[in-house]
Amino acid sequence: MCIKKWANLASQMKFLFPEILYALAALAIPVIVHLFNFRKFRKVDFPNVAFLKEIKQETQSKSKIKHLLILLSRLLAMAAIIFAFAQPYIPLEKNSKPSQGKVVSIFLDNSFSMQGESEEGPLFEVAKNKAMEIVESFSATDRFQLLTHDFEGRHQRLVNKDEMLEMLGETAISSNHHSLSEIIGRQFDAVNEAIGDKSVFVIGDMQKSGLDFEQCPTDTNIQVVLVPTSNVNANNAWLDSIWFETPVRQLNEPERLSFRLGASGEEAMEDIPVVFNINGLQKAIGSTPADPLQLIDTTLSFSNTTTGWMKASIEITDHPITFDNRFYFSYEVADKINVLELKAKDIIRDPFYNLFSDDPFFRFEAINEGLVDFNSFPEFDLIIVNQFRSLSSGLNAELKKFSVNGGTVLVIPASNADVSGYNLLLASIGDDLLTAKKNVETKVGSINLEHYLYKGVFEKAPQNIDLPAILGIFPLKRTSRSGSEELMSSKTADPYLIQYETGRGRILLFCTSLDPADGNLAQHALFPATVLRVAEFAQSRTRLSYTIGEDQAIDLRQIDIQSEQVLKMVSDESGAEFIPEHRQSGGSTMVYVHSSIKEAGHYTLLNGTDTVAVVAFNQNRLESDLQALDEDDLKAGIEESELNYRVLESSMESITKEVSDLSDGKKLWFIMIVLALIFLAIEILLIKFWK
Repeated sequence: MCIKKWANLASQMKFLFPEILYALAALAIPVIVHLFNFRKFRKVDFPNVAFLKEIKQETQSKSKIKHLLILLSRLLAMAAIIFAFAQPYIPLEKNSKPSQGKVVSIFLDNSFSMQGESEEGPLFEVAKNKAMEIVESFSATDRFQLLTHDFEGRHQRLVNKDEMLEMLGETAISSNHHSLSEIIGRQFDAVNEAIGDKSVFVIGDMQKSGLDFEQCPTDTNIQVVLVPTSNVNANNAWLDSIWFETPVRQLNEPERLSFRLGASGEEAMEDIPVVFNINGLQKAIGSTPADPLQLIDTTLSFSNTTTGWMKASIEITDHPITFDNRFYFSYEVADKINVLELKAKDIIRDPFYNLFSDDPFFRFEAINEGLVDFNSFPEFDLIIVNQFRSLSSGLNAELKKFSVNGGTVLVIPASNADVSGYNLLLASIGDDLLTAKKNVETKVGSINLEHYLYKGVFEKAPQNIDLPAILGIFPLKRTSRSGSEELMSSKTADPYLIQYETGRGRILLFCTSLDPADGNLAQHALFPATVLRVAEFAQSRTRLSYTIGEDQAIDLRQIDIQSEQVLKMVSDESGAEFIPEHRQSGGSTMVYVHSSIKEAGHYTLLNGTDTVAVVAFNQNRLESDLQALDEDDLKAGIEESELNYRVLESSMESITKEVSDLSDGKKLWFIMIVLALIFLAIEILLIKFWK
């Protein structure tokens, strides 16, 4: 078996300078000298001839063996020296001969996860040193390309050895992150057009979240080598997300804020400190556990005591990975809610006027049917359509656009409503249909107390509560595709108040009128409570936070930008500012930051000197989970995806030799020198000790 293995290796052996092998012919000289050794012997007479013949035969036999062994060791030593000068090697790929010029692309992982520690020191510094060692193992005539998660334009060109080492020294940790397939694809693009042997090295911690072997490219002309740097401590806790129990924030009202904590590692972490801040003031402190086997949700309770934009954050204490220890978010507590009532011509008693006109928290405006100005819709938070007999197609289109852009619409049909006009609106937001009014004597049978509109309205679940009476109702045919939610229903199981989510807003529909002939809704205490809650939750809503690197639009209500004004975004932490791209579209303003934001924190959007919004940005949490593949798992993933990649198994001490073997093949000249010395030692021992 051993002989077969050595024969196989010998068959693969190639030589860098095969012409030197002609020197093996010189081995014939000592053989000739040995064969034609004409040294003469002098005869000496001795009486006991038989005894002398026996000694002579024995001495000549041993002498021949000794000389043959000396000759063999001398020949082998000379042959080994000749082989050493020919520089034998075993190629690792299909290369028959190492190229004199090489093109090397090195990706250095500079993502946040590289802030960890390895057995050899800080993970990022170890990776950087490995990259430098790889560069040093190549010659000065080779060309290099550096790539990091930043994907900078200056890293797309090939540079010499000194420039490469300088660029590696300047590389720093970055917030950007790309998958393995994106990285290798970019490296292939950089080296494809170059001439010479091409090698691609990927140095990093090989996190599971970024390894998409099934999407990775492959090229038989390019050698791909993965160089893992192991994180000795994979424990990390991070703030994953936050959310409120209700969609809008209200002044002096109890708020319940939930945050989700994630963790990686092998052991659960106890008592992680948590701090909650709003506008720089500490609102709450506490501690929470973290378990790598599950995400843990925790809830905080507080109330907003002022109006305006709130710059909030939740922070935990965890080391050494710190980029994900703080989660920034922002929201607005309105100081005024704008309500527009569109009322039918024949309405005499207007319950909405009595409800809103005397409350300074609301700016209320009522417009009669026929005088509606669609251009004024974006100025309001809530539009009430009060008992129109029919809805025109133009009004339906404007109401839908208003709700999609974040507004709230409350629709109440007239007692003699033409349902076809209302069904045009319903058809544009779902597939439900109103049918002709049905006269029936019943009452509201149930209220959805789990809906945010009614949460907190009752101190406890009401028992035998007096609910509105129903004398006339428009039955609603619902479909599963409508996405509607019942807030109240009659005892006959007909929807009474129903809500439709539309884009960033919503449309609510009462299936009865306010006419006393259809019931006592307008006179019931539940009516003002419901309408006020609808108005309170009609405040403009924006996303709590955005993720850096994801090219998302910040969707805001339409901003009135004067010709001499310009939108700009200012960082609250650093004071840096830039002008974002914006587009006005159908009652909303879309703001695009692209790659302008690198640091997490709060950013104020200004229209001239007026604050339009406060937007929070956080780093991507993909890097937070430190689970990585070891060398065996990497090889298994490569084999399963049928990629011609290699994994470099090495420490800092041996990486230069390993890389040299990968680029030039397994060099054997040193083994030949050792063999030559061994054979010469054997020759000396034979001459000295074989008497």
